[in-house]
Amino acid sequence: MRKQKETTSEREILQDILAYYRAALDLAEKGASRRDLLRIMNRPERWLSGSFLGSDRMGRNALLSGAGLERETILDLTGDLDLLMSLSPVYSIRYLIDNVGYRTFAVRFYREAGPVLDSLCEEAAGFSSPESWISRLEDLLEYSLYKGEEEQKGQGRQKTGKKAPKSSTIKAAGPGVNVITMHACKGLEFDTVYIPGLNEGNIPSRRALISTQIEEERRLLYVAMTRARRSLTLTFLEGTPDRPAAPSRFLLQYT
Repeated sequence: MRKQKETTSEREILQDILAYYRAALDLAEKGASRRDLLRIMNRPERWLSGSFLGSDRMGRNALLSGAGLERETILDLTGDLDLLMSLSPVYSIRYLIDNVGYRTFAVRFYREAGPVLDSLCEEAAGFSSPESWISRLEDLLEYSLYKGEEEQKGQGRQKTGKKAPKSSTIKAAGPGVNVITMHACKGLEFDTVYIPGLNEGNIPSRRALISTQIEEERRLLYVAMTRARRSLTLTFLEGTPDRPAAPSRFLLQYT
């Protein structure tokens, strides 16, 4: 039960942190989502009522126009979101955790919050753009959700007295296929690696607009390619007249 609670805490923390970064990224573009703003507005406590949230997505002006007596607090919140986008990930995550006060909130409500937050600070050091860091947070959350599901299945088997099927683990089932993201493959090696979908807009992402962001994604692809010990296959979609697609510019560098 303790392990399941720790996984739940990790998942909740990742959802909080990701909501902050998503809101920060979306605020200046299409407007931050009501869901993300509701999640972060009192984590840590700001005593915001949520009455200023008038639509599903809200930009800065819309937030402030409906703020009323909460205007100064909302100004502080949007200022914090702006800083998350202006700082590199290794500094922005520390700003969020320590300066904004998220750590104080997390240690009160989540088990083992300190080690999870410290691990995120270490993880962020490997990323240079907010977009690549957000993608990594999404991968971490996806894996945390997967762990939670597996733990629940394991508890269900214990309650019913059933043993886990042999196919439930790669070790028991023998050789198999591992489907993982490029962010999650760091430090791993495989005899054979396939990397599909190497098209412009996927890698580099449509969100990678400046040279540092594009270079970060180029390095990400290089890391994924070097996971192969013997065989590496790179693929891309040719597209159709109605939906044209171009191969990634990185393919010209590596092939």
